[in-house]
Amino acid sequence: MNKTWAEPSHVGKVTISILDILAREFHMESGKDKIDHNLLIKLGGACGYQAQLYSGLQKNHEFAKRLQRIEKEIQNESAESLAMRNNPVISAEADRESRLDGR
Repeated sequence: MNKTWAEPSHVGKVTISILDILAREFHMESGKDKIDHNLLIKLGGACGYQAQLYSGLQKNHEFAKRLQRIEKEIQNESAESLAMRNNPVISAEADRESRLDGR
């Protein structure tokens, strides 16, 4: 048995598959002559829950990719160059110069 984390794409596919099944059940139930409103509410809530899971997964995956890119950038830079690039005085001067150039 695999004891590591699953790939986000695989988890996303499983989540979307579950969401498709729930949506299909919702539409089948809503098309019946005698509608079970309690079942429709439960299916709708389950669809919303699966959609939230998928949205959270996507946000976490994008955040992880950004974090990896930042970590890679920091590893390749020296402390001095990072400090100079993130220096608020230098940033303020660059902003002021760009505003003056725009006049």
